[in-house]
Formats: sequence, C-alpha cells, structure tokens
Amino acid sequence: GQVLNGPPPTHAIGPWANLINSMLYESVSTLWFVLPFAAVCYGTRDRFVRLATVTALATTMGFWFGPWGPAILFSVPVGIGLAALASTTWRKPALILAGTAAVNVLVMLAIRAPQIYLINLLHAHPHSVLAHYAPMVVFRSSLVGVALVCSRLHRLLLEQPSGTGPTMAAAG
Repeated sequence: GQVLNGPPPTHAIGPWANLINSMLYESVSTLWFVLPFAAVCYGTRDRFVRLATVTALATTMGFWFGPWGPAILFSVPVGIGLAALASTTWRKPALILAGTAAVNVLVMLAIRAPQIYLINLLHAHPHSVLAHYAPMVVFRSSLVGVALVCSRLHRLLLEQPSGTGPTMAAAG
C-alpha cells in the first residue's frame, strides 16, 4: 500500500486538483487527530465520533486512488455532511464536524505564513534543530485549537446542561 507522506503528486492534472488535494490532506490529518481525541472523550458510540469516523475513512481512501482520487472523493464527505444536515438525528453532529472543519481551514490559513518563514529558515540554516522541527511543531500545536473548538461545540450542541439532568439528591 501507499504510505501517506503528504499530498500525492498531481503534476499533470492542474492547479485546482493541487489545491483540493492539499486542503484534503490537511483536513484528513486534522480529522485523524480529532477522531481519537473525540473517541476518548465521548466514546465510540457518540454520534459525532461515528460521523467523524465515516468522513475520515472516506476521505483517506481517496488518497489510494491516484492523483484524482482526493478530488473525486471530496464529494463523499460533502454528501455525508449534507445528508447529515438534512437529518434531525445527525444535524448537530454534522454542525460540530462542519465547525471543526471551518476552524481547521482558518487555522491552516493562519499558520501558513509562519510555516513558510520557518521552512525558508531551514533552507538558510539546514543544521538548525529549531528550523528543522518548527514547521511541524506549528502545525501540531494548531491542532490543539481545533480540538478545543471541537470539544466546545460538542458540549454546546450535544451534551445536556448540568442543571437539566437528575441530581444526586433526586436519584437517591
């Protein structure tokens, strides 16, 4: 099988496929971070975790189908998201996933300039440990912000307020 070490080469298929593949690769990387985080926090039976799992698997499979695979399979998570938004049962988990994806796009745009600067620093100083690991650290630390937004949206949309459930006095 193919090892995912970045977006697949798209040299002969045009700039739109390059852009879509790059964004999908970053989104899949973020999903594979958010997915275990959410599974540990909320359990595998949680609707958001199930929706994130299906979306992550469908998008990841796109990278196995050559350079046009991600561009073609981009429609799968979009279709899943639209179907989930139309369903009253899956609407709130879909909103959490959409919010998490939107924050991911904003974070990726925000960290792009520091990453480019640090990559250029690496080329200027190839033996610098900071320049070598800094772009990765910037990306990985950005995932913390995405996870925080995900957990806040989950709490806001799917978890019941603490005052509405049975209290210890009422249960005993």
